[in-house]
This record gives sequence, structure tokens and C-alpha cells, in this order.
Amino acid sequence: MLSSGFERISAKASPSSAPAPLPTSQKYSAGLPALAYGVLKRANDIVDDLLGQIDAANRDRDRAREQMEHRNYQIAIEVSELEASLASRSTECESLSKSLSQREAEISELRDKIVSLEGKLDAQRPVLAEQIGCASKLYDEIREVVKLVDADAASTLSDSVFVWKETDVEESLKVSLEGTKLAYELAAMALEKVGACIDDKESKLRGLEDRVDELIKEKEHIGVLLRSALQATTSEVLKVAEDGLREAGIEIGLDERKEHRPGSVEKDEVYTLAGALENTMKESQVKIVELEHLVEALRAESGLLRTRLEGQEKEIVQLRKQIKHLEEKERVANESVEGLMMDVTAAEEEIKRWKMAAEEEAEAGRSIEQEFQIQISSLRKELDEAKQAMVELENKLKFKEETAAAAMAARDAAEKSLKLADTRSSRLRQRLEELNRQLEESDTDSASRNGHSRGMTRRSTAKSSRHAECLFNLQLAEMIFSALVLLFCFTWSFRLKTVAAAAHHGSAGTDQNYGTLDQAKEKLQQVGLESSNVIIGVDFTKSNEWTGKRCFDGRSLHHLGDAPNPYEQAIGIIGRTLSAYDEDNRIPCFGFGDTTTHDRDVFNFYRDGRACNGVSEALQRYREIAPHVRLSGPTSLAPIIETATRIVEGSRHQYHILLIIADGQVLTRTGAHSASCPDETRSMNYLEERTLPALIDASHFPLSIVLIGVGDVPWDDRIRRHDSRGLFDNFQFVDFTEIMSGETSQAEKEDQFALEALRKIPTQYSAIIDKWIR
Repeated sequence: MLSSGFERISAKASPSSAPAPLPTSQKYSAGLPALAYGVLKRANDIVDDLLGQIDAANRDRDRAREQMEHRNYQIAIEVSELEASLASRSTECESLSKSLSQREAEISELRDKIVSLEGKLDAQRPVLAEQIGCASKLYDEIREVVKLVDADAASTLSDSVFVWKETDVEESLKVSLEGTKLAYELAAMALEKVGACIDDKESKLRGLEDRVDELIKEKEHIGVLLRSALQATTSEVLKVAEDGLREAGIEIGLDERKEHRPGSVEKDEVYTLAGALENTMKESQVKIVELEHLVEALRAESGLLRTRLEGQEKEIVQLRKQIKHLEEKERVANESVEGLMMDVTAAEEEIKRWKMAAEEEAEAGRSIEQEFQIQISSLRKELDEAKQAMVELENKLKFKEETAAAAMAARDAAEKSLKLADTRSSRLRQRLEELNRQLEESDTDSASRNGHSRGMTRRSTAKSSRHAECLFNLQLAEMIFSALVLLFCFTWSFRLKTVAAAAHHGSAGTDQNYGTLDQAKEKLQQVGLESSNVIIGVDFTKSNEWTGKRCFDGRSLHHLGDAPNPYEQAIGIIGRTLSAYDEDNRIPCFGFGDTTTHDRDVFNFYRDGRACNGVSEALQRYREIAPHVRLSGPTSLAPIIETATRIVEGSRHQYHILLIIADGQVLTRTGAHSASCPDETRSMNYLEERTLPALIDASHFPLSIVLIGVGDVPWDDRIRRHDSRGLFDNFQFVDFTEIMSGETSQAEKEDQFALEALRKIPTQYSAIIDKWIR
């Protein structure tokens, strides 16, 4: 019973090795001492194994604590970076708000200037109206002057066109300008007419002056003639005068020099000549007076015309100055109004741009803040999960320490019991040897003793034998008790492992209908998936050049641009989802289907064969090598699956997840080279030629395979409905194009894609636990 019990305990303590028999000793070859030695030796081995497991658990705990501290440090750095970016975003928002307020202040200033200019314009309206009225009056006055000078020309002139428009200042300015131009033209015409009239008057005046000069000369000539005539007829005149006086009764003596004149005829002629001369002189004097009056009137009229002409010239000069001043004012006003309108338009456009930019920045800031909040919440959630995991690890470690302490106490008790049993067995052996010796001595000394003495000896020997048998039974009971104590301790030490194995076994048959990605992650935690390793395989076959016609705008599926291609999206989404379960964050990345590998081998993203450090480095390395890889074919999944199985085998059968990202051209080699007969070439799918045996071989390893289909070409239904013939269903297919072409948001599409990729992982991991751990 002790032997079989310790064999079961050994099997639970070391499930990887077959149960071995109890160890033996040269000193104790058989019997109860040999059994006690084997039990004690096996208990020591089990305790040493438990101590080794405790040390390993302590190392795991220390490593987990270090990882936790490192993760906390990274989270603190990320949180500080997020806070710094939030602070910078808030600073940018504040600067944008300040600039927007400055723009609004400038707009308000421009509006104030416009209001002030409108006020000035309203103040200038009465002045402009008065100016238009004065210009109208000036036009009428100049028209009257033209009418005085030339009535016919004045009749052809139009009436005043000066009409003040109260509501339209610009039209009023135009009317004022046109009226001023008309007044200027009319003043020029009046100046021309007045100048012509003055020239005419001056010519007439010069003619009259010439006539007066001629008359004066004629008068002088007549005077000369009269003097000569008078001198010739002085005597006769004197005589006539004397006779006349004498007839009048006046006796006057005349000069002695008077001569005798002829008779009355000569007297009449003289009288007639004198009267005619007198009349001529009178008429000449009257004409001279009239001409002098006319000359004076003409001179006065000419002076008046000159005065009026000078006044009109001054008014015309003033009007010209006013016209120029008004034109300058109009030009300045138009320029200022146009400039202000342009400034207002530019300011409004600038405000619109700033508003749009501010709204975009604010929206971007809000989205970034939301993303940061989501990241912070996810980091906090991860931190809480890590803390919870640490608490669980500490509880497990504490339980293991308590179990180890109980096992050590049981070992000490067993050692003490075994020592006591050994001591008692040695005493019993000595006593039995002494009894045997006494019996032999009694048999040899008196062979002829009577029957009574022989009976007494036999009774004493039987009594000693019964006493030794009782002692042996007591020691055996003590050893059994010690073994039961050890069995109880070991049973409790492996209780958690048995419960975990039972949980794995119970979860193997559960369904895979997870509603959200969080439920899938929770299921992974329930089945005990705490760490895994990720392997990525990328398809570089020729079909990638045309299978993106519909889903990738006719470009190659490996086209690199501003937006990520389907391979980058798939690697990023699944890599970020599974990176939480990758302890060392080392991801081996391979490509297949190019001109160097075809369907026979794979190539590493790094020539030296090292793995990528995380998803970001894998994406970066993919972008570096994708432009230089020459696409070929045909498509085969067997090389990448075989490479993954070798990696799993080299890692001492650690759990791995293989992500294969390929387009929908998984064909046979014959089908890949015979595109003219698609029905015949697809008759034998590559799953049945090489890929399916590779999948069956991979089912003998702790490896889950996720095939992600990209591109337009539909996948074979046998891939979608694949049922593995291996130890467990280690294969699942996810149609990336179908999921990402849905009508939901980008985040929901990514979550749905990650959920579909993780859907079978819990069941597969449970099956692996059942096959390789239990």
C-alpha cells in the first residue's frame, strides 16, 4: 500500500516521467527497513522536487514582478507622454483661441472704421448737396450770361441736370461731377462768347475812334478854311456888321483898314456861308458829343463785361479746383471703400479659415483626447489585470510555500518516525537474535531434557515471538500513519494543478460563440492562456498584383502608400491583440512565394534569421523589404507550417500561434502554371496535396494556425469548412476582405476581425492542455 501510494504521489509530482519503483539500499535489502528506506528516500526526492518547483515559482514570480514593474514604468512613461501631448494640444487650442480673439478684435476695429467712415460720409452728404446746388446755380448764371451774349446759342442749351439723390451718395457724386463738367463747358463757351463780343465791341470802338479822329481832322481843316475865308472877307464882314449895327441905330467906327465891299449879294453869300458853317459845326459838335457818350457807354459796358468775365474766370478756376478736389476725394473715398471692402472680405475669409482650422484642430484634439482616454483606460485595465495576476501569483506562491512547509514538516515527522522505527527495529532485531541464540544454546546444551522443560522453552519462545510481532505491528502502524500524513500533504500540494487540469478538460467542449472581443480575451484567461508566442507568415506570390482590383482600388495588395495595405492592417490588428500574451515580444516573421522560395521554402524578414522585436518592428521591416521582393508563386502553405512546427519543436514544445496572411490563390503547382484551364487545375486543391499533411503533422505540436484571407479572389469552400484529421482542430480561416468591407465603423471592423481570429484559440489551447499537460 505504501509503495503504490508513493508511486501515485510520484506520478503527480513528476507527470512527465513514468513512475519508478521505490529506491533500494545495500544496507537494507528486504523487509520493513528496506520499505522504510525507500519511502524516506522517495519522500526526500519529492520534497527536493517540490523545493525545485518552489524555486522555479519564485523565479517566475520575480520575473513577473520585474515585467510588472517594467510594464508599470512603460505605462507611466506612456501616461506622461499622453499628458504632455494633451498639454501641448491644450496649448495649441489656447493659441488658436487667442488668435481667433485677435482676429475678432481686428474685425471689430474694421467695423468701427467702416461705421466712422459711414458717419463721415453722412456728414459730407449736406455739403455735397449744397455743392450740387451751388453748381446748379452757377450753371444757371453762366447760362444767363451766354443768353445775354448770344440768345440763339443759349436757347440750344439744356436745363440744369443737377439732381440730388439722398439715398445714393455715389450717384450724387457722379451727378455733381457731371454737372460740374457741364458748368465748366458752359463757362468755357461763355468765355468764348464774351471774348468774341468784347472783340466786336473793341473793333467797333476802334472804328468810332477812327471816325472821331477823322471828324476832328475834318473840323480842323474846316476851321483852317474858315479862318482863311474869314481873313479874306474880314473887311466885308466888318462892314456888314457895321451896317447892321448902323441899321440898328448904332454908330460904331470901324478900323481904318476896312475896305469897301461889294453890295448886298456878297453879304448874303457870306451870311449863308456862315450859317452853313455854324450849322455844320453844331452838327459836328452834337455828333462828337454823341460819339463821346457812346464811347463812354461802350467803355463802361466793356469794363463791366471785363469785370464779369474776371469774376467768371475766378469762379471757373474755383470750380476747377473744387472739381479736382471732389475728384480726388471721390478717388480716395472709392479707394478707401474698396480697400475696406477687400479688407473686410479678406478678414471674413481669414476668420472662416481660422474658424474651420480651429474647429478641425478642436475636433482632432477631441478625437486624440478620446483616443488617449481610451488608451489610458486600456492601460489602467491592463494594470488592474496585471495587479490581479500578481495577486493570484502571490496567492499561488503562498499556497505553494504553505504546501512546501507542510511537506517539509511531514518529511521531518516521517524522518523522526522512520528513525524511531529504525531504532525499535534494531532493538527488536537484537532481541530476536538474542532469543535465537538462547534457543540454540538451549537446544544444543540439553538435547535430552524432559518434555516439560521443552514445553516451557517453546512457550517462552512463542511469547517472545508474539511480543516481537506486536512491536512490529506498532512500528508498521506508525509508518503507515506517517505515510498517510505525507500523502495528505502531497494531495493538497497538487490540488490546484488537478483543479486547473479539470478546468482545462471542462472547457474543451464549450462553444465558441463569443459576442465581443473582451469575452474572447476573458475566455483565454479562463482556460489558463497566460503566455504564447506568435509567428507571422506573409504571402508574396504573383497573384497579389491583381487580387486587389476591387478591395484595394486596383493596386497590388503589397502597395505601400500613406494608407496601410491589407497585409499591414492584418498584422497590426492581430499583432496588437496577441502581443499581450507574448512574454518575450519576439515575433519570427517569414515570407513565402517569391522568386527565391516559390512553393518550397520560406525566407526570414532578417537575413541573419533573428526575430522582430514586437509588432511595430515587424511592420517596419515589412515596409522595408516589400518593395524589393519579386513576386512569384505558386501559393503553398506547407513551407510556413513546417517552419512553424520546427520552431515549436526547438522551443521545447511551448505554445505558439501561427498567423498566415495570403490571398485566395492556394492551388496545386500544375494549376498555378495552367491558367487556361481553371476547372481542371483547381480539381486538386493544395490542401489535399501538401498543406493538409502539413496541418496533420502540426496537430502533434502545441500550435494553432490562423489563416487570414485578403484580396478579391474567393477562397475554396474546403478551406472554410476544413476539418482537421489530426489530434485536434488546429486550423481556422478568417476572411479579412469580407469583414473589412462591412458597413460598420473602422473600430468595430477591427474588433470583429480580431474576435474572429481569436474565436477557436481557447478551444485549441484546451485541447493542447488535455493532450500534452494532463
